[in-house]
Amino acid sequence: MGYKIEAMMSRSLLLASVLAGCVIALLADKVMAEEAFVHSGLTHTGASTEILQPPLVLKWTADPNPSEYWGFHSSPMVADGVAYIGSWDHHLYAFDSSTGDVLWQASTEGKIRFSAPAVTKNTVYIGSEDNHLYAFNRSDGTFKWKFETGSRVECSPVVAGGVVFFGSRDHHVYAVDVQAGNLKWKFKANAPVFGSPCVVADKVYITEEGLPLNKENTKWEGENIYCLDIETGAKIWEFEGGASYSAPVYDNGTVYFGSMNGKVYGLNAETGQVRGSFDTGGPIAATPAVAHGVIYIGSLAKKIFAVDATTWQAKWEFSTIFDADMLQNVGVIGTRILNYTKEENGKQVEVRMTKDFYPRFVTPTVSGKHVYVTLGYNIIALDAMSGEVRWNYVFLEPQQGSPAEGGRVEIKDGMLFVGTRFYVAAFTQ
Repeated sequence: MGYKIEAMMSRSLLLASVLAGCVIALLADKVMAEEAFVHSGLTHTGASTEILQPPLVLKWTADPNPSEYWGFHSSPMVADGVAYIGSWDHHLYAFDSSTGDVLWQASTEGKIRFSAPAVTKNTVYIGSEDNHLYAFNRSDGTFKWKFETGSRVECSPVVAGGVVFFGSRDHHVYAVDVQAGNLKWKFKANAPVFGSPCVVADKVYITEEGLPLNKENTKWEGENIYCLDIETGAKIWEFEGGASYSAPVYDNGTVYFGSMNGKVYGLNAETGQVRGSFDTGGPIAATPAVAHGVIYIGSLAKKIFAVDATTWQAKWEFSTIFDADMLQNVGVIGTRILNYTKEENGKQVEVRMTKDFYPRFVTPTVSGKHVYVTLGYNIIALDAMSGEVRWNYVFLEPQQGSPAEGGRVEIKDGMLFVGTRFYVAAFTQ
């Protein structure tokens, strides 16, 4: 009997291995045409080309490493039916976007926390907290090369003209050749570079993160946005607008970014001159989305704003501290008050969690007439014209985790993808 069981297990393992090999072979044969970069492309507008109409329903979740508590703080990128995302367990994963099945996984030597992958025709690039940028084969995850910096790479890379651009906490922006990972140029900022570079024609725009230098948070280590020459890395202009975790956003000749001084700015892309600004009343640790002449931005003032990009006046604002009663008619699942029990000193203790929903790295994504954001344990769809809630999904149990603090939702192939503390989740109409 023992022999038969062992034989059956061996055959099952062999079959699983063959099936996995077939999937990878199919990926290798498939023509990979789509590219994917964080915040909806090289210009980071956050405006999806697809229209996703709420309400949405959960289609699948995937947790390839249940032992890892903090799973996915990164943002998923989806191209040609594959969702790519980095994890705290030191891996980059490729999931079948329809089923959530793991197609392959690739290892780094450190956590992948905030860096979202850049997906090109043949390669996936991602930063790691082991101070390296990695390049992996897109079809099967095999290692290509890695490039070492002086500190953690939390920035999301982008690729243009055969060069991958990214920042590091060592205060530098790097331009690296995609073929062999050789340095083309680097630019020294005054502070760590967190926001993903924005590439437009012959220019690269970057922000610097900075750290508070006084307890009042009125002076920061780095407070500039830079415009660099794409070929040499030479500085064209700089603007002192406050420390920023925001990626620069380019739309119609204007560069937008959010600042920890509470303002969202619009600058002339050629000169760096201020075209307008809007004070949200609280630090901004997020990238704005720009669509249809409107700027959408979250603030630590516990509000999300829609700002007219011409007049710089607020069209609406949404308070991110809300009650379940307010959402009862829009498909809410659960409430914002969570109760559960845990073991503490050998006893079962009831824990009452009242979430104070405010944006930290809350980066909106615009799809048609709706703005999708992650807030605390929620994913919310707001009406782009009025700011009214049209759909809300609450991850009920603490064990389910909350949407990634560094992440944004990705909308692709009629679905919404998001990383959480424990798994990747996909929603469909």
